[in-house]
Amino acid sequence: LLQEHSTHILAGEFQKLHTLKLFILERWVKHVNDLDYKAFCRGKWTEKILTQAREWDDLKDLIRKIGIEQVDQDHYRVSLLILKIHSLVEDCKKGHIPPDDLIFQESIQKVRNSAEAHFRREERIIEKYELKELEDHQYNHQFLLACFDAYIEDLASSNMGLLETLKATLLELWSNHINEIDYETFCTDHWVERVLIKAKKWNDLSDLFYHIGIEDLDQQQQIVTECMLELDDFVSQYESQNFEPDSLEKLDAFFQKLHGSVVIHFNKEELILEKLNIHSLQEHKHIHQSFLESLETHREQLREEKTVPSKKLKLFLLNWWMEHANGINQKDLAKGQTNSQIW
Repeated sequence: LLQEHSTHILAGEFQKLHTLKLFILERWVKHVNDLDYKAFCRGKWTEKILTQAREWDDLKDLIRKIGIEQVDQDHYRVSLLILKIHSLVEDCKKGHIPPDDLIFQESIQKVRNSAEAHFRREERIIEKYELKELEDHQYNHQFLLACFDAYIEDLASSNMGLLETLKATLLELWSNHINEIDYETFCTDHWVERVLIKAKKWNDLSDLFYHIGIEDLDQQQQIVTECMLELDDFVSQYESQNFEPDSLEKLDAFFQKLHGSVVIHFNKEELILEKLNIHSLQEHKHIHQSFLESLETHREQLREEKTVPSKKLKLFLLNWWMEHANGINQKDLAKGQTNSQIW
């Protein structure tokens, strides 16, 4: 149908254009709500995957990435501990280990302890960034810990019959917590702009940046972020009408310093990409050049007083930098470094 419409347009038959958008949207919505929903609705097929899962690759498409490195790594680590229970069950079935309830109690206790440490981290982040869902999280955390305790108690009573479904049940509890409670709270789209605008120092933003795992690049990432935060002084001066005669010169010097820091980082980044023979090197170079040109444009506009230092400019710089660090850099530069890249 799309090809047919394309043919009409290429033939110069434009009389149907006014209905084309409606046609496409109607068919698209129907496809999503009917076919896609029937195929992909989680409740229809995830139970089978959770039951059969053996390793992280079997699960990763079912567990949402939150976008905060420490939280995502915790989700990964606890998932692996739950998956390890399956290996123990299989070993027990094959007679490789005795059907000892103590072994399984200890395994669930490890899951519980890791989950509890993760929950403390989540609650700290919620408080640090003044997110709204602390009470909901605390309630859900206590519920999950109580579930773990109940399984440990059942196993202590030699209720070994629950082992067959134990892994899938724990994974379902865990993935639901991540995909519903955690995603709703921590998805940075919901609150990151407020945090970026308020930030004064690196520690205010450090949780939001993924570490690449290459020391020089991670240090430079912090240096550039701290440099960008210096713009806040000029914003405050302008908003309080304390913009002194030499402030424009200082602002120009600030942009020169920022430009230099970014160039150092980009050059190092491109050198490493070249050594690693990463195929997207040219894409990186194009993105880098575009950002440097954008910096120069802002610098010229400020120097010529066509614009003023503003929170909007600060937000643009920090948001671009964070998305670059957590997006294409994380994808290409952290490849193969298990501790710093999970997905």
